[in-house]
Amino acid sequence: MLLHALWLLLAACAALTTMLTLASRAALETGAAEQQVQTELAQESAVEQVIYELVTQGQVSPWLQGPQTGRRLEIGAQAVDVTVQHVAGLLDAGMADAKVAATLLAARLGRDASPVLQRLLDARARRGARPFGSYAELQAVLQLADEQFACLYPDLTLFSGRSEPDPEHAAPRLRQLLRLAPRQASGPSAMEAQATPAGSTFRLLATPVGTGGQALVAEVAITGLVRPSHLVRSWTFRPQRAATDPCG
Repeated sequence: MLLHALWLLLAACAALTTMLTLASRAALETGAAEQQVQTELAQESAVEQVIYELVTQGQVSPWLQGPQTGRRLEIGAQAVDVTVQHVAGLLDAGMADAKVAATLLAARLGRDASPVLQRLLDARARRGARPFGSYAELQAVLQLADEQFACLYPDLTLFSGRSEPDPEHAAPRLRQLLRLAPRQASGPSAMEAQATPAGSTFRLLATPVGTGGQALVAEVAITGLVRPSHLVRSWTFRPQRAATDPCG
């Protein structure tokens, strides 16, 4: 009888321990989920703040004073690093010259570049103008793993419509890789001649500080109109790639 009572007590203790463990785990998961939501809201707020400044300040905005302008914003208790770049400085996956695309793919993907280039060119030949509706579709067409696409994505866009990146807006490392010549003083394109951001598309990268969370990447067209003042062309959360991760 005593042994039976002890056994019941042990069973009850084990059940209680299990319940407490599950409750603790659920609380941790709930807390982590809430923290993630707060972080993502801070990133979205940071992006909206930058869009507002681009719309209201125009060409004199501090965000447009270099190929890649960055600043740290404090959104509540969360710090967010934001960079802004004109998409003209990126390689358009749907429009880029085949040789230019081949150079970038070789540098970022190494020996895997040749079949990926062929898939890209085949898709463009079949689909015509603006062949890719999203980056997820582009990744699927190129048959790239997440790690491979992470190597390409920072230099790619779907929205510039250019055969090669504009050296004025390209990051120095991409300018050097593709050997982009400085623009001639005469004959600028219509996009380059604009005195305001109206009609241009910008990539905004919002990275949370100290959380290891995903980066928010938005590509936004400034319309120059009152309504709508801007159009969101792409809005996605992407894993941060460590500087030590190999590419190529």
